[in-house]
Amino acid sequence: MVTRAKELEQCGAVDLIGLRDAGAHRARVSGTSPPAYGTSPPAYGTMVGMSSASDRPARPAAGSTTSSRVPQGSGAHHERAIGLFASLVGVTALGVLTLAVLAGGFVNQKGRHSWITAHSVVADVVVLIALLTAGVAVTQLRRSHPALTTGAVALLLLLIVQTAIGQAIKHARDLTLIHVPLAMAIFGATVYLSLAAANARRGMAR
Repeated sequence: MVTRAKELEQCGAVDLIGLRDAGAHRARVSGTSPPAYGTSPPAYGTMVGMSSASDRPARPAAGSTTSSRVPQGSGAHHERAIGLFASLVGVTALGVLTLAVLAGGFVNQKGRHSWITAHSVVADVVVLIALLTAGVAVTQLRRSHPALTTGAVALLLLLIVQTAIGQAIKHARDLTLIHVPLAMAIFGATVYLSLAAANARRGMAR
């Protein structure tokens, strides 16, 4: 039994020498210093803990905010802006239709002065509503919906020109040839903006 123990001890020494030589060879290849003889490798649990800790993303400190967070309420604010724009465009379209009805009331009619006065007052109100519509579009929708913004500003300009022509018709009847077709174009623009605003609202609801 003593002889057997000596043989096992010699085998163990040979294994340790082989491991030391292999470690030295790897150190020479990689350019690092060989591990000291007799030192034990780090425990498996320590290595796993180190790797998992280094791979784990750092947690943000309590109370801190990240730049990628979307501000709360921005979606609701944008939806309200679209709803307000759609409502104002709808009122504008209704006003333009009212102008057409009033125009039909004083064309070749006796006592048309009251119709002309009503037509003029409604035209001023429509221009004011179009101004509010363009203001909402420019201040709140110009980045998200540039087409709606451009259409609202163009509609406001057309209504201003139309109102000026309507005032000048009293002294130049020939301007009626421009006033009537322009009124049809304005009504078509209001219908387009109404449909575009409705589509934008449906897109927000999805």
